[in-house]
Amino acid sequence: MGLAASALRDLHTDDATARLQLRDELVAARFAAGLTRPEVGSELGITPVAVHAMETGDNWEIATIQRWGRAVGRQLRLEIVGLVLPDDGDVVDAVFAALQPATPQLADELAREVLVNDIIRLRRWRGWSPARMGAAQGVSDHAVRGFERCPPGVRLASCQRAVRALNGRLAIASEPLIDQAVTDRHG
Repeated sequence: MGLAASALRDLHTDDATARLQLRDELVAARFAAGLTRPEVGSELGITPVAVHAMETGDNWEIATIQRWGRAVGRQLRLEIVGLVLPDDGDVVDAVFAALQPATPQLADELAREVLVNDIIRLRRWRGWSPARMGAAQGVSDHAVRGFERCPPGVRLASCQRAVRALNGRLAIASEPLIDQAVTDRHG
């Protein structure tokens, strides 16, 4: 799906552009690592055709793009910018801050949970109900409640849309992976 089709679900065209840039970075990382689509597919447990679909798409589940990044030696970093998280004594935030995930997969899961929790905190701090948040995004309050349960399949575009509705931006970066096991595998 190209930029024009993506813009239909984005609250700002920069969001689609950011996803396309991330996609291009991960494809370039695959080439730089000398990996083929079948090799990446094997690492992810998917077919080369599914790798092609990822490399030509622009709206992935965050879990998928985290795994894809790790397979090509990159790490996904998502950061809410333009909004200040409330100092609300959030217990979940304190628990997340204290956790030390034992595996990269658990670290990725924690990052997704923290991101969604931060979006929920910002919505609540603003005094918005799920219905008000849905109206700002052009989705139903049911969709907002489903997103806030942080299903494993939470999508990058959904997070971008939620942050934009709150007048912020979700910065997306791909950084070299420091995890020794992946570094060793890729040279």
